[in-house]
Amino acid sequence: MNNLPNPKEFNNMIKSLPSANDCRNKVSKTYDLEKIHNTFKKDIKKVDKKILHKKGNELVDYGFYITTPHPVGAKDLFGWSSKDQSETIHLVDKKGKVKTVAIRKSGEIKWKTFGSKKYCPYEINDEYVFLFSGMAEIVIMKMLGLSYVMLQSDGMVRHLPYELKSITSNKVIVILQDNDDSFKNIIPEIVDFFDSSEVIRIDFEEILGKDLKKGYDFRDFCNAVKDAKEVIALIENQIILKQEEVYARRS
Repeated sequence: MNNLPNPKEFNNMIKSLPSANDCRNKVSKTYDLEKIHNTFKKDIKKVDKKILHKKGNELVDYGFYITTPHPVGAKDLFGWSSKDQSETIHLVDKKGKVKTVAIRKSGEIKWKTFGSKKYCPYEINDEYVFLFSGMAEIVIMKMLGLSYVMLQSDGMVRHLPYELKSITSNKVIVILQDNDDSFKNIIPEIVDFFDSSEVIRIDFEEILGKDLKKGYDFRDFCNAVKDAKEVIALIENQIILKQEEVYARRS
């Protein structure tokens, strides 16, 4: 017992240790996001066009791409990681600040992210707003010219910008549901968040009338259909059906 430190000395020692907040504040960034952004943007200009076309076709089917109303609408999103020999997606806010840079494939890692994973970009110009989870889908949205809200991943639903509540008030939120439990589990949170909007859930198994693989998403749907006009028509029909169901329940 005599070997134990004096309680007063022990308390003084504890007080002198840095707090958890101090440690968090002193952690320095291990990379420069702006530099990464600029490097990837510079490097994509050096890549052979055939390689870019091949990579682009792997991401979004060429047949779908050429039928979109704005095929070059997503051009500014792309960069290139020379180290990974992979395309990159760059998310920049409305003030021009780089928020997120994601490498599509870095070794075994898909969508290796630098910057903020919490950042939820959105673009709202009409009454129907499409909500989705995933980096590839924002490319498709830009090509289609649709209004959207993007989650970088399912768990980021808790970081939806609060201003979206008022911006989307009385609009229709169309959830493009991934075919997995992870996404299905966040749907109640999405519905609660957009409490001043009508919320419609698009299930691709219902549209196609068959069981789909786990994780099947909007990008898979577009690449399978291979025609942007048909994709829009199928989704529009589903929206009409869903709204008719809602109106029938209310009457």
